[in-house]
Order: sequence, then C-alpha cells, then structure tokens
Amino acid sequence: MGIYAGCSMISLALGPLLGGLLTQELSWRAVFWVNLPLGLSMLALAAVTLPADEPERGARMDWCGALTLVPGLVMIILALMQSQQWGWHSTATLALLAGGAVLIAAFALAELRRRWPLVQLALFRSRNFSADNAVLGLVHFALTGLTVFGAIYVQELLGFRPIAAGLSLLPVMVPLLLVSPLAGRIYDRAGPRALVSAGAALLGVGLLWTAALLGTLTYAWLLPAYVLTGIGIALVMTPALTDAMNAAPAAQRGQAQGVTQTLRQVGGTVGLAVMGTTVAIVQHGRLAGFARSAAVSAPDRAHFTAAVAAAQGDPAMLKGLPPETLTALRESLLSGISSALYIGGGVVLAGAVLAWALLRHVPAVDASPPRTLAHDRVGAALP
Repeated sequence: MGIYAGCSMISLALGPLLGGLLTQELSWRAVFWVNLPLGLSMLALAAVTLPADEPERGARMDWCGALTLVPGLVMIILALMQSQQWGWHSTATLALLAGGAVLIAAFALAELRRRWPLVQLALFRSRNFSADNAVLGLVHFALTGLTVFGAIYVQELLGFRPIAAGLSLLPVMVPLLLVSPLAGRIYDRAGPRALVSAGAALLGVGLLWTAALLGTLTYAWLLPAYVLTGIGIALVMTPALTDAMNAAPAAQRGQAQGVTQTLRQVGGTVGLAVMGTTVAIVQHGRLAGFARSAAVSAPDRAHFTAAVAAAQGDPAMLKGLPPETLTALRESLLSGISSALYIGGGVVLAGAVLAWALLRHVPAVDASPPRTLAHDRVGAALP
C-alpha cells in the first residue's frame, strides 16, 4: 500500500510536468489528447495481465444508483463551480444545489433496498472506514487546489515557464517515495490514529505556511512548506488507504476500494470548485476596491472588470494595461490564492482532529488470530 500510494502521488506530480512540457512546446490543447494513448495502453495492459472476470451469479448493474449518484454529484459540483458567475442567490445555483441534494438522498435510500447496490453503504458502519474516507476526501480537497493554484502562482506571479511550473511541485511529491513505505511499516505496528492525525496536521501546517508566505514572491521560502506538505501526505495516504481496506470484509474489498477512490475524486473536485470560487470572489472584490479607490464610475467599473478578465485569458493583452492596474491584478490574484490555501489548510486540520477522535488500532476483519508460543512450538514440531 505504501508503494501504491507513492506511485499514485508521483503520477500526480508528473501530470503538471508533462502538461507544462506539452503546453510550452506544442499547445495547451495537447494536455487533453495525451489521455487517449494512456487510456488505450491501460486497456491493452489489462487485457494481457488481468485474469478473466468471474461475475457473481445473478449480479446486475445498479442503474438506479448510477442514474441518481452521478447526476446528483454533477449538479452540486456545477453549482459550486458556477456560483461566482451566477451568484449564490441565483435560481440556477439554488436549483442545482437542491436538485443534487435530492438525487443524493434518493441514491442513499435506494441503495439500502437493493440486493446488488452500486455502493455498499453497509461499509460505513465501520467507524474506521468512515473516518479514513472522510480524511482522504479532505486531503484531496486541499491537495488538488494546491496543485492547480500552486502552478498558477509560480507562472503568473513568479514568471515561471510551464515546464518550470511543473517542476516546482516536485518538492511536495519526492518525500512520498521515501516516507510512504515507511509509513506503511509503522502502520503495521502502531495502527492509523497517530500516523493519520500527524500527517493531516503536517499537511495543514504546510498549506498555512504556504498561504502566509506567498506574498514574499520568493520560491525558496515555499520549499520547506512543500517538503512538510509532502511528508504529511505520505503519513496520511498509506495508513488511511490500508486501514480502509482492512475495515472491509475480504469479499467487499473491491467495493471498498471503489468507494474510497470515488470519495477521493469527489473531494478533489469539490475542493477545486470551492477554492476556485474563493480565488474568483476575493480577486473580484480586490479589483472592485481598486476601481473604487480610483474613482471609477459604476459603468466604467464593469467595463474595467470585463477588460481585466479578458486580459487574464490572453496574456498578450496584459501589456496594454497601465502599471497600477497590473499591480492591482497581481495583488488580487495573490490574495485570492492565499485565501484558498488558508481554507485548504483549515479543512485538513479539521481532518486531523477527526482522525484523532475516531480512528482506533483494530485488526483487519479477516485477520488470523495472533500467534502464541504454543503455535510456534507446534509448527516447529511438524515436518
């Protein structure tokens, strides 16, 4: 599990690096096309390496669960993503949030009554399984925002090229190679509580440190925070993933892994939506304050905001803006990213408290009873 967590996080680090290389040398559109050969190669490897499936007799696809869970999540995330543009009190935002909540509630009720549910909700009767997945979701909430807005920060405010921006996050990921297997070995002896709590606390402190020092506009000040963040991620990921699998019966571990992966992705998506909305709201507020201080009229202020937004979409247009406007634009972006990282750090620290309060060192549900001296003597006597 330590190797698994380390490889998955290293892939997360290589994504921005490869994306930066494609963006700088080819086009930003290439980052979408690269998924096609990767997906095809995975299909080929699966066909060669995986054994033939043995479906359980009578098992059926849970279309009811799929047609309530997926649209429900889409509606909630779309509302979060578009809330800054539509407004929190707009009919579209409120309707999507309400509709998504209704579909998720319908999904939960339907799953409890189905013989072959899409998600086995009985897994959440385990306190450790629920706590592990909650912490993993909160960690991905913050980690996805750090990956995205960390790259934006070094490009827009420090002037890094796309490839250098991809490399800038490696200090977060490199410690995972060393710490993840070690965390797995410690988990085998000590259980998840101390490791997951300490890891989430280190990650939260690293994010708060990063948010506080962004204003220095110096990458070197961020390096210790990035290393601390990477160590924290390693201490969380391996123990929490392993403990979540141990809390599930052997026959349901495929289901448990699917639930865990889904909640991690949902946490990351919701985190990106919330943190992106925070950046947009703070940036818009700072720019509006700059326009008011410059005694700009309301119509001109709207025109100014639209012009700045258009300039952000096309860096070449930034050259035409006055120096004081460029300064205000950079300061507003800096404030927005800092605010988002403060939220991410607070969320992960809440996860540390949750882990300490709920996690306990319990054996896997199908673990063999501990060996005794009598077992060893009998084993030694056998041929």
